[in-house]
Amino acid sequence: MFKVPLNRNLSFLIGLMISTHSFAQGSVENLKASADDIVTPYNPQGDYQTWGIKGKLLPWTFGNAGGLNGLLGFEIGFLKNNSIGIDGYFYADEDALDRNTVQNPNIPSLHYDGIDRAVFLNYRHYFNLKKIRENLGTSLYIGILTRYGRSDDTWDRGLSSDSIIYEGRTYYSGGPFTGFIYKFKKCNNLYLDINFQFLYNDKYVSSVYSNQLQLTSTHGQFKTYDMRVGINLYWCFYYKS
Repeated sequence: MFKVPLNRNLSFLIGLMISTHSFAQGSVENLKASADDIVTPYNPQGDYQTWGIKGKLLPWTFGNAGGLNGLLGFEIGFLKNNSIGIDGYFYADEDALDRNTVQNPNIPSLHYDGIDRAVFLNYRHYFNLKKIRENLGTSLYIGILTRYGRSDDTWDRGLSSDSIIYEGRTYYSGGPFTGFIYKFKKCNNLYLDINFQFLYNDKYVSSVYSNQLQLTSTHGQFKTYDMRVGINLYWCFYYKS
């Protein structure tokens, strides 16, 4: 019977695994670009591509109201100074309404709850502007985005004899935006992302009203324009192109 030299094969396999691991690790390290050598991300004159993760989570309170505002997004760079991204956004708040505003004194308490969530798809083009990049650590960009959003607001009954108790809104939005990402001096990967969005909104609204013991509903479609400001933290990853 033919016998396989087990010890020799084990030595070969172990050596092959070590060599493969070392090669893979070296290949990954070669792909990475050191953040210490990067002036600004998405640089058309650089020898690297940029990817990014952006986000925020901000609690807030005002009077009896309080809420939470958050965003998480990913951005993939291509052709050095271009990127495509997707962001998820939410905003939630709650308010205990002042009884002095209530026309029905038999209502012991009133509350408002609202939640707003949206998904953004966007394209960005980062400008060269070498002096601004080198002197200010800032990358300016312009882009276009589209948004699908949904918001729901709920009130307790009793604000008036004919009061709204629910309103739901669906948004389809799009438009240009512009902004910049600014480098924090003590952390080479961390940036502040600020942008200004100019959106056209196609909005569908459904409302429910309480009139004594009866409920009535209305529906409508509205076209609006608005400007939004986005402020997020931005963490960059760099890969040699």
